[in-house]
Amino acid sequence: MSITVFDPNQIILHIPHNSTYIPEEYRRIFYLDDEPLTGELLRMTDSYTNELFQIPDIPMGNRIIFPYSRLLCDVERFRDDRMEPMAAMGMGVCYRVTSALKPLKSVTDFHTDEMLAWYDRHHDALTDIGASI
Repeated sequence: MSITVFDPNQIILHIPHNSTYIPEEYRRIFYLDDEPLTGELLRMTDSYTNELFQIPDIPMGNRIIFPYSRLLCDVERFRDDRMEPMAAMGMGVCYRVTSALKPLKSVTDFHTDEMLAWYDRHHDALTDIGASI
């Protein structure tokens, strides 16, 4: 029997769906009132994953935590909706529907460009960490 020991400096913690944060300037694009939006955030957020993965041996610089709600931008989808199977349901990189497939928000080209900029920064950080370990 052999035991594999992992070097904590070689581990990347990717936490993409912990946040419920929606900047105020984006709140207005949502069709949902506060109470239904709160419910949707509860259903779609991987709550407490940031706390669950507070592993002291893994350097803070090896943690990539997306600071915005996945209801704005889902960094675990394909960037190009033509490649993302869930985009056909309205849940590509920029969600257009709720978990119940009801209208969620208005997504203009401007909003899509903003979300893709967040997406790109997030993936650039993942790439940079991967290249450095």
